[in-house]
Amino acid sequence: MFRKVIIGIMTLGTLAFAGCAEDKDSKGSGEALKLGAAFAFTGPLAPEGLECEQASDLAVSQINAAGGILGQNLSLVKRDTQTNPALCGDIATDLIQNQNVPVIFGALSSGCTSNILDVAVPAKVLTGSAVSLSTSLTYARENNGLFFRTIGASYDAMRALAEEIVDAGYTTVTVIASDNRFTASSSDDFIAAFGALTCGSTPCTVNLRHDYSETIDPNTYDFAADMTTIMAAGSDAIFFNGYPEDGLGFLQAALAAGYTGTPYISVPMANNIGGFLDAATAAKVRWIYAPPYSGQSYNAFKASYESTYKIELASSRISEQAYDLVMIVALAMVKAGTVTDGAAIAAAIRDVSNPPGQLVYSNQYAQIVQLIESGADVDYVGASGSCDINERGDAEIVQQMMGYVNGVPTPVN
Repeated sequence: MFRKVIIGIMTLGTLAFAGCAEDKDSKGSGEALKLGAAFAFTGPLAPEGLECEQASDLAVSQINAAGGILGQNLSLVKRDTQTNPALCGDIATDLIQNQNVPVIFGALSSGCTSNILDVAVPAKVLTGSAVSLSTSLTYARENNGLFFRTIGASYDAMRALAEEIVDAGYTTVTVIASDNRFTASSSDDFIAAFGALTCGSTPCTVNLRHDYSETIDPNTYDFAADMTTIMAAGSDAIFFNGYPEDGLGFLQAALAAGYTGTPYISVPMANNIGGFLDAATAAKVRWIYAPPYSGQSYNAFKASYESTYKIELASSRISEQAYDLVMIVALAMVKAGTVTDGAAIAAAIRDVSNPPGQLVYSNQYAQIVQLIESGADVDYVGASGSCDINERGDAEIVQQMMGYVNGVPTPVN
């Protein structure tokens, strides 16, 4: 019989892009250093692509206003991925062979990023992503240090969630997942992470993985019928990995079947499900998520972003991560003393983003350059937080328990 926990995840997943558009170079005086930018200007992820573009442009404009990099201004050569991973290898080839870029920023889609890496790594071109979550990008492939991201791997978040479940005293889980590639890899990550933990004297157990079609209509699908099978598995907890509407359907079916436990959800889309729940149910919801961004760099970025674009900074975190990606690469170029050697720039990433070193902030670019050129060690703290990059190339992200307090997503642990 089920008790205590329903865990749900509504994720961005490993999204997909690709395609080619005209060059859109950033403004600047002097000879411009070209850096590649594979963003989605069309397709389902165009809104997120716009966030990446605006944040990257803001970083470039601030860097250029402060003197550029080693005497050169930056210029982003942009390509539209069209939310189609199949085009991304050709985009990388074009940027490397025809534009001679030492660095490529972008792809939101993990599939697109993987295809870019297939081209960029052999060419010793550094690739950076602010959005691609797939664990396979860093756990399952050798990038020779030529890839980093300002977001953590999916497995790291799933491990944190699994640890929370075990700490709560639960030893068995049923996984309910939407049957599509966006959730498949994170479901695999959760199952692997949970099974690697020890519950008492034995490994923790996933009793059932129940995949449902991504084509279901949440308004007509019979969630109650699925719950009969799910409840029969006898797990302590249920883990939903789908979209908000689907998670709501299963949650309502569970409540109708007599479930009285605390619902857990996890993911970048977690705050969306609150709009589908009544106040009493929403107040029970818990999920694993990174704390809200704050601090000197975040505040400065938010003020500059909103002043520049006359819009409120989105809550997706994409903008902050895209901004830091450009800033870290710029500082790594200063540290490496080169704007053309992708491998040398990649080798300097952790020198400027990780401890030890003097803490420095994104609104201090000119001062940071002076410190680096004087031989000082620096530790960049960005709009998205500490920006510490581990040996795999993943950002080290602190995870904590979140919940709805008066209808607002809030840290509760």
